[in-house]
Amino acid sequence: MTPDQIASVQATLAAIESDLSRIAGDFYTELFVRHPEMRPLFTNDIDGQREKFAAEMLQIGMSLDQLDDLRARTADLGRRHRGYGVRSAHYGQVRDVLLDVLARSFGDDFTDDDRLAWRRMYNLVAQAMQTPSP
Repeated sequence: MTPDQIASVQATLAAIESDLSRIAGDFYTELFVRHPEMRPLFTNDIDGQREKFAAEMLQIGMSLDQLDDLRARTADLGRRHRGYGVRSAHYGQVRDVLLDVLARSFGDDFTDDDRLAWRRMYNLVAQAMQTPSP
């Protein structure tokens, strides 16, 4: 990711921080509509899951310029997700839903450059999550 892309993701997160829980809820609603087969991968406490997702998204986005912290966070996250049954194919599906929900939340303020920055951030995190720790 370029410094401008990191700044874009972080600025976007700062703009939606107070609304992140609602956006995370919209994300899960949309994910389960598009991919109902994924519902069993998630806890029955979707409100708690929504809050965890919002907090994790904020932490990851704000640590993009701190690669050691990001690697440690994503390695642990990846281990947990593999234990939940998450597979490689799920990452692309989740990314596409997340980008669409963000675009809807921001409307015209979510530019093509913002979308590309979020896509790159997500792909970086997904790749790190899928890389087994040594």
